[in-house]
Order: sequence, then structure tokens, then C-alpha cells
Amino acid sequence: METNSKNRIDTISNGILLIGLGLLFYFNYWWPGILAIIWAALAFKQFLTGRYQDLFVTTLVLGGAFLISYFPINWNLAIPALFVVGGVYIIAKEFFGCCRDSKGCCGPDDDDDSCCKR
Repeated sequence: METNSKNRIDTISNGILLIGLGLLFYFNYWWPGILAIIWAALAFKQFLTGRYQDLFVTTLVLGGAFLISYFPINWNLAIPALFVVGGVYIIAKEFFGCCRDSKGCCGPDDDDDSCCKR
């Protein structure tokens, strides 16, 4: 992906976040509205950059937290569990997943370390 395209996607994603925050201030709908705004900004960016697996996990964690906020459940367990699932996914993806760079995606079986610049 070109740098210009990445910058454009970042800019639009940040714009979505700011518009959402403006709406939250106007309607005074902070919880669970903030979850929907964060989800929209992240999901848009992940979709346009082709990170569909990340989009799925983002939707699962933030969308799940948004939806369960309307049900009478034990908040002391539900919200931390969703965020722990998201955190474990991010860490596991970093250690066991593939790395992406300008050459493409290097799988964990790839012996060529030249494509993984960390």
C-alpha cells in the first residue's frame, strides 16, 4: 500500500473519530456510545487496509461490549473478559502470526528473516 493511501486512510479514520466524539458531546451519550465510535474508527481503518482478521476481533470485542451493555449482566466479568480476549489476540498475533511489510506477508514457516523487520 502506498504511503499516500495509508495517510489518507489514517486521516479519514481520525476524522470519523472526531465526528463521533462531537456527536457524543452533543447528545451526551457516552456509554456505550464511546464503544461504537472507537469501533467505527478502527473498523474503517482495518477494512480499508485489508486486515480482515483484525476487523473481526475488533467487532467481536467492541461490538460485543456495545451490545451487552443493553442487557442486565454482571459488568465486573463481561467487559474485562472481552478486553482480555482482544489483548490475548493481539499478543498471540504478534508472536505467532505473520508479519506484513512492503513485500507481502511472511508466514511463521518462512525461514527468510529478511522480510520481517522488527
